[in-house]
This record gives sequence, C-alpha cells and structure tokens, in this order.
Amino acid sequence: MIFSYLRRIKFYETDAMGIVHHANYLHFFEDARVELLRASGFLQQKSLDQINYPLLESQVSYKKPLYFDDEIEVVVDLTSDLLRMSFRYEIRTKRYPVPAAFGSTVHIAMDMETRKPIRLPDVLKNLT
Repeated sequence: MIFSYLRRIKFYETDAMGIVHHANYLHFFEDARVELLRASGFLQQKSLDQINYPLLESQVSYKKPLYFDDEIEVVVDLTSDLLRMSFRYEIRTKRYPVPAAFGSTVHIAMDMETRKPIRLPDVLKNLT
C-alpha cells in the first residue's frame, strides 16, 4: 500500500542553521506511518492495549537538507509478511527535483500481555 502524507516543517524542528535536525526525519516517518494506519481504518479496528508494534530496524539516507517552512510530502510504501511490517519512505519537497531523504522501518506485532512476538493481524497483512 502506498500512502502520501503532507506537512510543513516547523521552526522547532530545525537547528541553529535553520536546517531540519537529522533526528526529526524519524518523527516524520512515524507521523506518516500513523496516518497511513489511521486512513486504512486500522487504528479504529485494533486496540493497541492488546497488540503493539515495536520497531526492529530504522534507516535514514539524507540526500538534501530540509528547511523551516518547507512543505514536505512523505510517501510511505507498506509491505508485510507473517511476522513483520516493513515501511519504506521518501521525503519530497518542491525545493528539489529529487527526494530529499529515503528511509525504512521494520516492525513486528507483539502481544502486550505476554510481551512475545505474534503473527500480524490479517487486517494489516491485507493492507499490502
């Protein structure tokens, strides 16, 4: 499933040079990932009290700087198998003809009572 999330860079997300601090890219990825799950109806279907989705891996490749007040589009591509959800991200802006950053995160489903990995719910597998 491919999803697009739009937002504007806030002042507090930048450093002293007015450039987005590198750690904020992971926040952008998380915002886009949550909005994808919300748009799909998943957040209304499953209680996060019973199942959670911890992060196993994250990666960011920075290509071009982002600046205060840039409008960005975070494009998310979700794939999954029985146990893992993998999200690939591209951050785009009108400032550049090419993506400003690429990244990925990998998550598993975890039973909150036993704290052990479980199979992904069918509703998540069906999103891909």
